[in-house]
Amino acid sequence: MQKKTKERKLRIALQTHDEFLIKRLGAEWDEIQRKATHAAIVEFAKTSSLVMAKTILILLAIVGTATSAGIAPNIFAAVGGISRRRVFFQKKEIMRAQNYLKKRKFIEVQTKDNTRELSLTKEGYKNVLVSAFRELKINRPATWDKIWRVIIFDIPDKKKWARDTLRKSLREMGFLQLQKSAFVSPYPCEEEAEYLTGLLDIVGHVRLIRTQEIIHDDDIRTSFSL
Repeated sequence: MQKKTKERKLRIALQTHDEFLIKRLGAEWDEIQRKATHAAIVEFAKTSSLVMAKTILILLAIVGTATSAGIAPNIFAAVGGISRRRVFFQKKEIMRAQNYLKKRKFIEVQTKDNTRELSLTKEGYKNVLVSAFRELKINRPATWDKIWRVIIFDIPDKKKWARDTLRKSLREMGFLQLQKSAFVSPYPCEEEAEYLTGLLDIVGHVRLIRTQEIIHDDDIRTSFSL
């Protein structure tokens, strides 16, 4: 199967299974905002327009539409609807970011008085989902619960695309490959595993095993710095 065909299949699957990724993006956004200091917020406002462009896309994917307006000399805020999620930018950088996103047809902008209403296009939404999927990682808790999560699968050749995508995704998410069709992680990953199997339509071909013991696991522990 050609690379473009694989990408097209993935994009279609992501759109029909988008709830998990958007929920995860929202939780991560809220956690970052909760921990952010005033100094960190001010510093972020100085970041590059490309970083801001990605941030705007994520905000719009989470909240639907956002309003951009000046709140101080040279400082703009983008506020997302009733959720009140927000992010601050320097005026020059946010204008560059918005122009970049408009040029790529990722967002639509409507101007009224001194405010701009930003909304995500279908193409912009697809871009957010693909990026979020590529960057999906298993969260590492502060302490290990001493449980190994082992994913094993036997996926037929007629679903080769799904099998290859699963292997690649598990590696990128932080799993260690034990054998060709066996991966392990010491961290909770049940939700991610359920999401992947549903996304790739391979629910009946994948098993997740939780165990407190793997014989001769020294090399595995070393891989995860345990």
